[in-house]
Amino acid sequence: MSDAARAGDYAETDDHPAQRAQIPPTAHLLRVEAMQALERAAKDAGHTYAAMMEQAGAAVAREIVQRHAPLAPRPLILVGPGNNGGDGLVCARYLLDAGAHPRVYLWQRDATHDPERHLARLASAGVEIAAYSDDPDLAQLGAWLEQADVVVDALLGTGSNRPIGNGLGALLDAVRAAQNTMPHMHICAVDCPSGLNCNTGAVDPKTLTADYTVTFAAAKWGHYRFPGAARCGAIVVADIGIDPALYPPAGAFLLSAPLLAPLLPARDNVSHKGSFGKVIGAVGSVPYAGAAALSLGAAGRVGAGLITGAVPDTAWPVVATWLRESTWLPLPAVDGAFAPHGAARLHAALPPYDALLLGCGMTQSENAIAFVDALLGRATLPPTLIDADGLNCLTHLADWPQRLPRACILTPHPAEFARLLDCPLDQVQAQRWELALEAA
Repeated sequence: MSDAARAGDYAETDDHPAQRAQIPPTAHLLRVEAMQALERAAKDAGHTYAAMMEQAGAAVAREIVQRHAPLAPRPLILVGPGNNGGDGLVCARYLLDAGAHPRVYLWQRDATHDPERHLARLASAGVEIAAYSDDPDLAQLGAWLEQADVVVDALLGTGSNRPIGNGLGALLDAVRAAQNTMPHMHICAVDCPSGLNCNTGAVDPKTLTADYTVTFAAAKWGHYRFPGAARCGAIVVADIGIDPALYPPAGAFLLSAPLLAPLLPARDNVSHKGSFGKVIGAVGSVPYAGAAALSLGAAGRVGAGLITGAVPDTAWPVVATWLRESTWLPLPAVDGAFAPHGAARLHAALPPYDALLLGCGMTQSENAIAFVDALLGRATLPPTLIDADGLNCLTHLADWPQRLPRACILTPHPAEFARLLDCPLDQVQAQRWELALEAA
């Protein structure tokens, strides 16, 4: 993958002069190791870990205040031993300043590990603080949970990937039981729900399900990979003051309306169907006429001005009855699917079109494979999207990656991806993102 493609940019080329899409830092999805490297780079540039922690805790408190108006009077902050716990202590201080009455419950943390005096400052301000080590039967925790409007999970951070032990497991079980019986209680996760592997998305059985997660600088892979994605709730990415220039290229990023909107062409009021792009789809067969209708209809719904269905002539009467908007290029058929010699006719019709869709419902017959083979053997094709049976046909062609058009998008589901890579489906399911980057 080129550097531009790996960064998620649309490369500026002769045939695509549009301005590059800029990927904002908050849209990046980073692996934990990349996030740790980013924090080190920020520290080396003069932005201290203490400053990042201050901004992180403030961001969590701000999100709580904004989401719970009037302000939740009794937030309970669960504080672990690492930097994640430090973020929770800072959050408690800002909630106190905002007029709330936070309580702090410590797990494997005490006053002897308080270099920034976050815990000492809370104690001197009169904040109630209890520790798991002094609460073996979790009675104090249970009493505070009954009165809590918001529980802040600042126990384990993004770097944790070990199984949760019995002590912390019992603590989280108590929170889960309260969450199940008290519908007014909300869970806010700091950076990630404790027990989430922020690279793989795997979760410990004890992991809580958050209502929302406030993460810092960039979301992590595990926030958007299941099963972990189902435990994060709404994901909020908070700025902690890291210079955008320090961010690595976005190997993965989050698509959003603000990111996509600048890429869409303006639609002039003085226009006609030819102004909005022309799409031709080599799709469908007699057994899978519906695939042709669905894909061609979708092209119209997303805004293409003129859509042409290049379909096997024996399937055309069925598909045409479903779509009134499309024009048609019936192609020769064999047994209800594309005939190989139809590729020449399709190629001759391509010059006016801006994009080609290939594959939906075309079958995996020998004739369909030969049709794809013949079409890819032509000198030029417009920007092409290959889907469904088009992908399955590719797997029967030698050196198919080298034969793809210059501007090409492949959209495999996991089984199709496994066929393209010639690897087990289980491997694809376990390594979707890694294999997608490697294959690209």
